[in-house]
Amino acid sequence: MFDIGKILSRAWQILWKYKVLWIFGLLLALSGAGGGSGSSGSNSNYSERYNNQFGDFQNFEGFQYDPNTPAWVKDMGTWAEGHVFPLFATPEKALQTGIWIVVIILGFSIVMGLLLALVRYPSETAVIRMVDDHDQTGNKVKFKEGWKLGWNRRAFRMWLVDLLISIPAIIYVAMLVGVGLLFAFNADKMNAGISAGLTVGIGLFLLFTLAFVVFMIGLGMLRELVVRFVAIEDMTVTDAFANGWIMFKRNFKNLFLTWLVLVGIGIGIGFALVIAFFVLFPAYAIMTIPGAIVAAIPGAIGYGITSIFTASTWAPWVIGALVAIPFFFTIVFLPLAFVEGWAVIFNLNVYTLMFRQFKFIASVPPIPVVPPVVEKK
Repeated sequence: MFDIGKILSRAWQILWKYKVLWIFGLLLALSGAGGGSGSSGSNSNYSERYNNQFGDFQNFEGFQYDPNTPAWVKDMGTWAEGHVFPLFATPEKALQTGIWIVVIILGFSIVMGLLLALVRYPSETAVIRMVDDHDQTGNKVKFKEGWKLGWNRRAFRMWLVDLLISIPAIIYVAMLVGVGLLFAFNADKMNAGISAGLTVGIGLFLLFTLAFVVFMIGLGMLRELVVRFVAIEDMTVTDAFANGWIMFKRNFKNLFLTWLVLVGIGIGIGFALVIAFFVLFPAYAIMTIPGAIVAAIPGAIGYGITSIFTASTWAPWVIGALVAIPFFFTIVFLPLAFVEGWAVIFNLNVYTLMFRQFKFIASVPPIPVVPPVVEKK
């Protein structure tokens, strides 16, 4: 019989006693456990609105500096006048620049996501397998052995599962961006009738968004079953989805109950993390020294590479700082990430134990119903 209380108690017990899981929790917390067409009249109106709102960079005569202005500030202004402002000189150039900025940010996000995935998915796979084995046998493994449990094709399949599950969200965001751009570039063509219909459109959009959120919550619950068929049973992505869907339908009530309980616990953990953020300030102060040491290495590399390709006095320092800052804050806030890792491991433990109980329930044959014996008279 499904018992959420026993699952929560056992999940906490494993978290507290199986301390090597804390390292994987830290890794999971750090790795993140999202037109040229148209009439000439429309383009003219767009250009006029652009110039009225943002000014004409072509007529910009340069910054006016105070005599006491530092040289590096003047250097930055001169660089901006020669390299930044021309990119926004006309509406067409501004649009092209905006597109390139979006492409660069998207490309950077994809690269960082892939790098973090090399940590996240092996760690998640390892935790699921370690907890499953520990609950069966009581066996505990060290970090190196646990990492081997995660660094294999199962982690790659888990990444594929998340990629497939994220497709609806990607399509939804793309639709929102497309509709937003459509309205932005045709705002001058909207008349009173369209404006009145916009209210109905917003209402439909809110209903659709609500339905989409419910759909994604369901996918999230399904995902917890699918990835465990991948990690524990070593199934292919297709077989994992097929078996996960069967288990999802058979145990939806208990699965939804577990999700609700974890949402409530998550809210409490969120408040606890806010309190921990302030309580851990002394720890942050201690971590500033190792943080500065670690950040100095990539920062120096960024500074050196930039100084080779530019004669500017300020650009190498800015690039070096931008490279160093993420490393610095990652080290400084390690204590908070460590606490957050506990919450991540607890959630993984709950879903893994729930999955094991669902399998046990499915493996127990139903009690045969014996028809009552009717005595013959």
